[in-house]
Amino acid sequence: MSFLESVKEIIGLEQFPAPVFRATIIGDVAGFFEGVVDVQTWSDEQIVIRLKKGGFIINGKNLYLKKYCAGDLVVCGKITSTQRI
Repeated sequence: MSFLESVKEIIGLEQFPAPVFRATIIGDVAGFFEGVVDVQTWSDEQIVIRLKKGGFIINGKNLYLKKYCAGDLVVCGKITSTQRI
C-alpha cells in the first residue's frame, strides 16, 4: 500500500477520487500543468489548454511552451493571470 493510500484510509477517504489536473504557478515567471489533454491556442500573450474536465487560460507577456509531454506542460514568460474555464 502506498503512502497516499495509507493516509486516505486513515482519514476515511478510501473513495476519494484522484485529481484530474494540477496547476502550479511559480511567481509570475512559470507555470506547471499536469493532466493537459491539448493545447488549443497559443501566442506570446495567451495560451489556452484543454484538460480532461474544462481548461485553463494563461495570460501574460512573452509566453512560450517550455515542455509539453505526456500530459505535462511548462509555460514560461511573464504570467499576469490564469483563469479556469
